Amino acid sequence: MLIQVKATPVDFPRLITELIAGGFSFSSMAACTGIPKSTIESWRDGTEPSHSRGARFICLWAAVHLKQPSDAPTIKTPRKRPTYRASKSIQLSLFQDN
Repeated sequence: MLIQVKATPVDFPRLITELIAGGFSFSSMAACTGIPKSTIESWRDGTEPSHSRGARFICLWAAVHLKQPSDAPTIKTPRKRPTYRASKSIQLSLFQDN
């Protein structure tokens, strides 16, 4: 069985812009998520979040916009800085041949 894993990076600067347009400040985003304000500000400038913090932030965005986390906007064109994602095919043997 061949399984291909390819992640589509979430556009965190856009999430932040949309939350600001909805009346959130960096301080209120930090208060709602428990993520430091300076960390969220660095995401606006292109720093990639850790998985757990990024997931919490996506949940805030989804709750505010009454959407599912999977509806978060993604990056369509590559950024100047490389993003890291799995793009190689991996062969997995789910059953042993006897």
